[in-house]
Amino acid sequence: MKFRSTLWSAWTPLLLVVLAAFQKDKNSVVVSGAEWDVLVQNVGETSTQTTDKTRYYCTFRNLWTEERHPYKYPGLAYWSAPLIFSSTLQYIPWQTGFAVTSGIEKIAEFGFNDVFIDELEFAGEQAYDYAEYSDKWFVNTQSFVHIPPVEVTSGYRYLTSIAAMKPSPDWFTGLYSFWAVDEYTNTWYDHLIIQTYAFDAGTDTGTEYESITSDTLYKDLVKQFNTKNVPDEYIYLNAARDDVLPVAEWECYLHVGDSDLIMPDCDWFNDPCCNETDPCEVKGLLGFGETEEDRVQFQDNTTSEEEEATNVNVAMVLIAALLGSIILCFCCGVCVYGLYLFKGKN
Repeated sequence: MKFRSTLWSAWTPLLLVVLAAFQKDKNSVVVSGAEWDVLVQNVGETSTQTTDKTRYYCTFRNLWTEERHPYKYPGLAYWSAPLIFSSTLQYIPWQTGFAVTSGIEKIAEFGFNDVFIDELEFAGEQAYDYAEYSDKWFVNTQSFVHIPPVEVTSGYRYLTSIAAMKPSPDWFTGLYSFWAVDEYTNTWYDHLIIQTYAFDAGTDTGTEYESITSDTLYKDLVKQFNTKNVPDEYIYLNAARDDVLPVAEWECYLHVGDSDLIMPDCDWFNDPCCNETDPCEVKGLLGFGETEEDRVQFQDNTTSEEEEATNVNVAMVLIAALLGSIILCFCCGVCVYGLYLFKGKN
């Protein structure tokens, strides 16, 4: 027992350091370079057990522009109707590393939501509610569109969204299985701003925006575009060709109760005073206290791919040091125990 205690005391400090390196603060911003960037994630006061009607009103913003993604940017770029739905964790029609459903394939290739909406209907108790932009598509000269509200309940806490980029072979953006609940308070987030990247659905072999349709023989797996796997001619890279920027932003506001939130034609979530003719007294985004400076600060606090890689390397070094210390302590313990036995025999 004393020997084991010695070993534990020797490498416990290193173990605690490694655990601290991986510990994620509950209010931290999700790092950049992941599948999406969470810029704002406000913990609300509405319990998931509330009996009141609980809905998210979302605005979809276009970040896929010639300025941000200059290489071979199409002359008439447009989006399919953005769609968002609530579900259980068991219903995931698309995610990286897996093949998409037929409904997601039709959205990605042709920009139509009808087949996927049928899939939602057949999902039964796994999917709860969905909402889509009222028109079939919108051109990129529009900076945003409002999406009708999507309802969530205690049993349907996950949000998934999708919008196809056109023209393209099968490229789209969105997020999947986003847990809209703070795990510490079991309350709904009352304000979300999430930026998403471009994905390849894996159903068409095209490598340019306007490639001729060429379906894959078998569905490939969904992949997120990054600096190492972008399509031909630096598509989706920034002007410096050193980064892939998000192509869309989803901002959602929690609304509780049976009354409907009447959205003005302007981007009200981004500027609460945009629809006012008289001087506006609202402070911050939706009165929650965030300002434009806060929004920039959230973006600045995200971690770049290079910083993320550095963090991973540091963690690997710490793990290697921990394993080395364990092996060293074990060898020392064996030697001490051997000497003890040797002296005992003599």
